[in-house]
Amino acid sequence: MLNAGEFSDTANTWPITFAVYQLGTGCTDQPTNQFTIEQSDYSNGKAKVDVVGTHTMQKVYNNDALSTWAREPLKQGCFVKMVKGTYPQLSSALNESRGKKPRGWLHQGSLGYMVSNSNNIGEGTTNSGVWLVSGSAYKGNGFNVMPENFDRACVNFTARRAIAPTWYNEQDNYHAPDTSNPKYQEFVNDALVFTLFENASYQAAYRDEDWSNTNVPGKWANQWFWLPIGLVKEHVENDSNLNPIYDDLRGDQDRFIAKQIAHRSFSNEAQAVLDAAEKVWLETLPNRAMLFDDYPKYYLEAWDAGWFQIKQINHLYPAASYDQFRECFEKLKQKSGQLVYDLGMLNK
Repeated sequence: MLNAGEFSDTANTWPITFAVYQLGTGCTDQPTNQFTIEQSDYSNGKAKVDVVGTHTMQKVYNNDALSTWAREPLKQGCFVKMVKGTYPQLSSALNESRGKKPRGWLHQGSLGYMVSNSNNIGEGTTNSGVWLVSGSAYKGNGFNVMPENFDRACVNFTARRAIAPTWYNEQDNYHAPDTSNPKYQEFVNDALVFTLFENASYQAAYRDEDWSNTNVPGKWANQWFWLPIGLVKEHVENDSNLNPIYDDLRGDQDRFIAKQIAHRSFSNEAQAVLDAAEKVWLETLPNRAMLFDDYPKYYLEAWDAGWFQIKQINHLYPAASYDQFRECFEKLKQKSGQLVYDLGMLNK
């Protein structure tokens, strides 16, 4: 196995192998193949090839693939598709698809849509290959996130986004996780938190006359909002500058994620992220009032405005706790990446 960049005018982000096949009879399946990692060297007028390591590629059949496993519960349910045009078709959290024929769709009761292209490391770490929105996505190659497959969707998202690609591993494919492993449930709960706050998680709330997933016309609930409505009310009800948020939450209820968090136990790393994110939310809250009129595209009057929307406030008025949040999230990401291997989703 060698780096493609060994050839001129060729990208150095993927591997090349030269293989010789021999037709055999009665062969047994070979689930893994080990390659030497080789690198050319030219010094003192002499050329040579050095072996700098080894890499094992593991065969992953479709019925054991992470991408298949994440979608499996959807095959067992009877879901009704929403009418197109009644929900946003998004290219990111706040940008509706324009000039493209949308391929995503939503089921009634959907929490959002997860683009999940292919099943390998390289595609998962690009912002076009794996991403999440609380509406639908213009891009296909994904699936609805429903309560029935919520945990699996978070595991899929985290496994695909937490691993750093190298030129020699980016074509490695993911297995479904070992759910009997004692570490599995902790990873599930860590994955919930990771999915909430990772950069390719584009969940947001919308207040648009054309879209509604509630009984209120023009109100698109963000089911990924993680804080309880009582906490939001406590901080906005006595601040006249935040009246639009208070008016928006009256008569509403906790979102799906907030209910899930209330009934789960989290690792120290995941809890630290939740605590730091709440601090950032509190610190950005007073500045929202200054942006209601100037940035209507952010829908900041929505009480359940998602993390992507909060980050837009933070870009303009940086929160003191944001660096702490980033440090906590990085620790969670490193832990999650290790658990991907511990649970057998990738081969070391």
